[in-house]
Amino acid sequence: MLLTERGWQPPGHDRERFEALRRLAAECPKMTPDLSALIVCRATLQGHTGEIHSLAASPDGTLLASGGSERSPVHTIRMWSLPDGAPVAAIEGCSDYVTSLAFTPGGDLLASGDGDGLVRFWRLPDGAPVATLGWHMREVTCLAFTPGGDLLASGDGDGHVRLWRLPDGALLATLEGHSDSIQDLAVTPDGTLVASASGDNTIRLWRLPDGAPVATLEGHTYSVTSLAVTPDGKLLASASIDGTIRLWRLPEGALLLIEDGRTDSFADSLTELAVTPDGTLLASGSFDNIVRVWLLPDMVPVATLRGHTRGIRALAVSPDGALLASASLDGTIRIWSWDTARLVGLPVHRLALEGLEEARRATRAADMPPAVRAWLAFTLALVDSHRRFDIEVEVTTRVEVGEFDIEIGG
Repeated sequence: MLLTERGWQPPGHDRERFEALRRLAAECPKMTPDLSALIVCRATLQGHTGEIHSLAASPDGTLLASGGSERSPVHTIRMWSLPDGAPVAAIEGCSDYVTSLAFTPGGDLLASGDGDGLVRFWRLPDGAPVATLGWHMREVTCLAFTPGGDLLASGDGDGHVRLWRLPDGALLATLEGHSDSIQDLAVTPDGTLVASASGDNTIRLWRLPDGAPVATLEGHTYSVTSLAVTPDGKLLASASIDGTIRLWRLPEGALLLIEDGRTDSFADSLTELAVTPDGTLLASGSFDNIVRVWLLPDMVPVATLRGHTRGIRALAVSPDGALLASASLDGTIRIWSWDTARLVGLPVHRLALEGLEEARRATRAADMPPAVRAWLAFTLALVDSHRRFDIEVEVTTRVEVGEFDIEIGG
């Protein structure tokens, strides 16, 4: 944690107190709770015969669609009911493996991207084929609708992003600039930008609906695998094979934060991101078979979800934020139930003290954990100093800060 003065320079004695506060703040460690017990796996879905590559939750929260590569010649999109995960339907008709899925904002159609370079539309709930869009020379890797449903963006293995007008399916633009395959797409809530993640280690921002280039975001050292935009449209999260999650400010694309979860193992490479509808939680999946949950915007890790036996390939959050679905190369889907309000509202550590004198005595207690002692000492220093000058707490990309809740009566 870093303290900076706000508005004016404290003179003399106040300057000394400020420097003392700065030193105390530097001693406060990042407090990382494990709230995994608040997240429950309520169902494990089986039915696919091969790897699962994509998930999508319907806008009304009643359906989950999944697709991947089956062992049989016929590749199937499976539909499951939410929240129980009961099988509803199997949509057949894809001539190659299913790479991506997306519901139209109205929920009446499901779009799928295939390994044969086609985008297919399926009518719901019966799964009847409605239309097919071509033009991709290689596999379609990702899909994203604008909020109004009047435009579809599709990415492919050649590094192209194509913009399609709906409902007639006219090709409006082909966006070129990436030198490797498109790994993911994300459209901002206002529909004015689409972000593309690529195997060339970069993210590009494009203006909608014309597709004009806006910015190129650089910093990842390996393929960028997934993107997620917060519901307020102010943050873009990116995950990469380099093991990091980066937060970028929109619309200009300024880098705000880097969360480095790498070890010496390639297994920690990140593959997928999903953000809750209220923008408070971010879920990440990786090749180490684990789903991790983070508090936004500070990227405080709060939960680790285990159970899959192979790498995580897809994540989806229900529209009400109550459910998280994870799909794995092990061929299963897990439905996780969580209470976002409890996850976000719980402090890392709670300490109730009756009066300032008891609080000061507590800092000298032999059984006081060092991390708690550091935060309590800092809090008391703030209480002693708040009338002398204002301070603000600034979280930088290099200095981590935890959450803490101290109640002092009297």
